[in-house]
Amino acid sequence: MNCVHWSLLITLCLCFFVNVFSVKISEQCLNCICEASSGCAPSLRCFQVRNKTYCGPYQISYDFWVDAGRPSHSFETCAISKSCSEAAIRAYINKYASDCNNDGVIDCVDFAIIHKIGPQCVNNDWLLVTDYWNAFTETVCYSHKYELLSKFSPKYLTAKNRSNVVSTECMKCLCEASSFCNVNTHCIKGYCGPYLISQNYWIDAGKVGKDFVRCSTNKTCAEELVQNYMRKYYKDCNNDGVVDCDDFAAIHKMGPDCLTSSIYATDYWKHFEYCSIMGTDARRKQQLLTS
Repeated sequence: MNCVHWSLLITLCLCFFVNVFSVKISEQCLNCICEASSGCAPSLRCFQVRNKTYCGPYQISYDFWVDAGRPSHSFETCAISKSCSEAAIRAYINKYASDCNNDGVIDCVDFAIIHKIGPQCVNNDWLLVTDYWNAFTETVCYSHKYELLSKFSPKYLTAKNRSNVVSTECMKCLCEASSFCNVNTHCIKGYCGPYLISQNYWIDAGKVGKDFVRCSTNKTCAEELVQNYMRKYYKDCNNDGVVDCDDFAAIHKMGPDCLTSSIYATDYWKHFEYCSIMGTDARRKQQLLTS
């Protein structure tokens, strides 16, 4: 009898575990993945790429279908059926759900990465330059990623980290110091756009946008990168007891190792100081913002 009771208890615990940790992938998210995969073409059958067969509107492979539990017992029949494909995707996502982009939440963006890459989804740099990913970033699921279901960490978007830490006036001076805020600046020795952002900066700031060059050369997208970067490395670089625009200017140029004084002899810093003095008064307004 004791063995029976223990078996029942273990079964109940396992069921509870599965229910608690299963993820929900919304219909909207599935539609976004479908659009990114094939334009959600309902008549798409099978084609081969590098000796692998992909079928249906979600372009599911045989290995994907096997990992998902072989629904309907026929790979091709299931893959070309939208409803069966979606059952396979739900099973696959539940099996491999993880925070692929390390943003503190498991959501549709992660599901889209897993759908294309599989369980090793953290190594996803190559995906960012694919047609699939470019198509996914055009969907509502990417632009409104934090409004979807399946949030394991809702605390990620708090009022504090949603707000901008760099004021508008301070941002103007960072832009002026970087390139005289020339919005037509493309790339110079690996630094792109009006804020002269590097690829490592873009990665550190969360890889906003479709790709590095496209985001950094777009002033609005670049400013989102700057805000993210400052939130990540927020610190008092000059040890004056306050984190203000001077510190953000140092972080923008030097990164987390902003304590060095070598920046003060650069043209960048001279342009920043000139901007701060000549009417924009970035320091004072930044202090009001952060106080």
